Amino acid sequence: MIKLCVITGIFCVIQVSVIRGIAIAQVTPNIVLVMVVYTALFHEKASIWFGFITGMFIDLYSAVPGYNALMGTVIGYGVGKLSSKVYKEVIFIWFILLFVSGLLHDTVIFASLNDLSNYFFWRYIFLGALYTTIFGVIMFYILRALSFRKS
Repeated sequence: MIKLCVITGIFCVIQVSVIRGIAIAQVTPNIVLVMVVYTALFHEKASIWFGFITGMFIDLYSAVPGYNALMGTVIGYGVGKLSSKVYKEVIFIWFILLFVSGLLHDTVIFASLNDLSNYFFWRYIFLGALYTTIFGVIMFYILRALSFRKS
């Protein structure tokens, strides 16, 4: 769990500083959300606090303070509750959980800014969730490989 916290801390810094470097058409992946979903899926008990703390960190650099902490907590709780009911090693489950989490997170964040037009939804929210999902599945494979390796 310590290794996971260190990796997430690094990803929080990357998210607020250099993630724009891998933007595709001004859409960036939410790697902190990926870590929240991963933690909720594989470390259920820590998921709510993990989502809240990472959300608070991202909120320090956000235009809408408080929403990332709220959404991190809600997504951590929801995925954590589902984790005991799904087979965790199926890539399709990862894909669905990441995509729905990305859609939910960004819809709430952008709806709070009153900027939720049809164009904006498809251009930024949907594509952002898709980019986060693709990036996240790759991250899940790497994190699973790190967690199975002998220390």
